[in-house]
Amino acid sequence: MPINISTKLKNEIVDTFERSNIENLLVTKSAHKCFLCNQPINSVTEDIEADHDVPRSLGGNTDLANLNLVHSSCNKFKKDNDTLKIRQFLPIRQYLITNPDSNYEKICQNLLKIQHRTISIEWTAQDFVTLKDGTQQFGPFPVYQETIKLTNKVVFYIFLKIPLLYIFNDNVQPRSIKSNHVFNLFQDLHFNPLHEPIGARLETPAKLGTTNLQSRLLMFDGQHKAVATALINALNNDYSKVCVDVKLYLNFDRQDAVHLVNSIQSKIIKLGLTKSEFANKMGEEWKDAFERYEMFCQQNNLDVTEVGFVNEKGGLEKKRRLEALISARFQQIINDNNTGKYIPIFELTKNKSSSLQIKETTFYNKILKQIVYTKPTDSIIDSNDSERETERNNIRILLLILNDELFTIPPGAPDPKIYQNFTTQSSLNLILHLCVNFIRFKYRNQNIETIFFRKDFETRCKDELELFVKKYREHPVWRYYENPSSAVNKSNDVGKFYSYIKQNQSLITVAESLDLNISFCMDVTTNYPIL
Repeated sequence: MPINISTKLKNEIVDTFERSNIENLLVTKSAHKCFLCNQPINSVTEDIEADHDVPRSLGGNTDLANLNLVHSSCNKFKKDNDTLKIRQFLPIRQYLITNPDSNYEKICQNLLKIQHRTISIEWTAQDFVTLKDGTQQFGPFPVYQETIKLTNKVVFYIFLKIPLLYIFNDNVQPRSIKSNHVFNLFQDLHFNPLHEPIGARLETPAKLGTTNLQSRLLMFDGQHKAVATALINALNNDYSKVCVDVKLYLNFDRQDAVHLVNSIQSKIIKLGLTKSEFANKMGEEWKDAFERYEMFCQQNNLDVTEVGFVNEKGGLEKKRRLEALISARFQQIINDNNTGKYIPIFELTKNKSSSLQIKETTFYNKILKQIVYTKPTDSIIDSNDSERETERNNIRILLLILNDELFTIPPGAPDPKIYQNFTTQSSLNLILHLCVNFIRFKYRNQNIETIFFRKDFETRCKDELELFVKKYREHPVWRYYENPSSAVNKSNDVGKFYSYIKQNQSLITVAESLDLNISFCMDVTTNYPIL
């Protein structure tokens, strides 16, 4: 079973036997299941990685005891979060990836394995209600009442804690469960368990004097909260015994529930679906517009996406929204959140005293626009902006390698002027063309946008990419920058190469004629495994 374990990670393993046999040892340990989501792992169709149970940042060791096989997507979602919590949540995430339109009822049946039961209602004393299931009794609970202003109807209700075993889905809320909404509640409930109770009604309304009334408890509000609560509190994967706080209306009919649900959704903004850092880089006009769009999605249970934001308005505003969104994505890449400064390569557009410079327009047009996906995506913008965050990290890795190997003159360099040629528009276009195609080759995938979004260059191809760029730098053509005609072989092509650099013409074809291509940069003596 091929497993993506970087050389760097292997070298961290102290025990010699473990280091030499880590793949086989992890396969045996895994029992062919992902440690995080507990679903089968398939090395033919899925990317599989070794994950630290206790993260390095928290002092976790790199050894067999602390490493586990996981899906790459599960590992990326986990980041530095607590393993136990992520293992609680990931089953619902994995389920919803393959069953995206599931509502509470389907999730209970297919994932949580809850076989719901009706319950008996007794309202014989005016101020108390008791619920029974055989010898199991809940209550008695005090009865409260209030008047619905619109209809002037007096409604009665109780507050209780009861297992999910008795909570059915109400067709008032047939909407599908959204993974990102559940995750936000899941995180919040760990720190703030005092949430409002879910809303439910009796399928058969009750009245004073009711005895032995068999009814279903129908949940019309709080489906996401119920699922999040189940994930947190289940013992031994028995979700049916998880108890939830309920506000149970005794004499509500369906119309009453519809009215209340509409009222709640129109007035209460539930947990935000996103924390869109990039909105803060869009300028006040578009920041406010994006926040209004998020609020609309939250109120109408819609997914927050780039496509949705761009297409919310038509005409000229649609075009301006797209420009603002992509501009914000560019800004996220060039700003180093760790230092509060620009990434190193972008500093070349600001430092006028440097012998190596890149014009800012060149940086955007010849670099970022070649590797940033500039179309709005229809992926859900989750609380971590996961897809674009992966893209940002991978692009920064590539740009850092280019900066270190091509745009930084090392001390004592014999011909520092050579490095100036690396910063021309033609050269930038060439090296990015070669790097992009090298990455495509590595991953056997012609869709470079998907690669930047889905793969993790840090652990999977950073070292190879660095070797690739170094080999590019060592090609003989760069030695003839002052006198191209001095080249012994292919002097015409060398001259054409430097003529194209001066005229900002594409170098791709002439570079190929000089064997400055993927084959040369990969080097037959270097081992580049296909991923």
